[in-house]
Amino acid sequence: MVNFRTMIDSLKGLFKPATVPYPRKAIPPAEGFRGKPKYDPEKCIGCGACSKVCPASAITVTDLDGRRTVRVWYGHCAFCGRCEDSCPQEAIKLTTDYLAVSFNKEELEDKVEHEMARCPICGSTFTTVKHLDKVYELAKQALVKKGASLDEYRRFMLLCPSCRSRPEVLAEAHRFMLRMG
Repeated sequence: MVNFRTMIDSLKGLFKPATVPYPRKAIPPAEGFRGKPKYDPEKCIGCGACSKVCPASAITVTDLDGRRTVRVWYGHCAFCGRCEDSCPQEAIKLTTDYLAVSFNKEELEDKVEHEMARCPICGSTFTTVKHLDKVYELAKQALVKKGASLDEYRRFMLLCPSCRSRPEVLAEAHRFMLRMG
């Protein structure tokens, strides 16, 4: 036995479909929707915090030939927003763009490149120039209040972690810290 109500609803669907004719008509995302992340290359310092918290491993950090590349692969991205939450510079913002479809693989990635800093002792690269500059600016405010030597601090900061752990450098850093109080 056919339900009369079901038959009427089925006939209504012929003339007025219940679904949106996607992709011919765009579907606006709901408020608070988390779409593709977008990097602001001016704000990004290349610290790599976003890649460390990405559960999908969609964000990679590669150091090669004195350059650091932070790359996001939208084909792997879950649009979870953890990268946006972890970025200390607020350089990543989630958009309302939800399409990750393309015939060209390069269109499904975004990247930011940075110059790497070189250790003056051993010549190795260990972080980006922009990252060091940001750390220096933050530390400078505290150091000026204590009357510390900014040049001396900058010299320590430019050393890679291996060179910083050398006994003669540690002794000099210790003397610097004692002078700061």
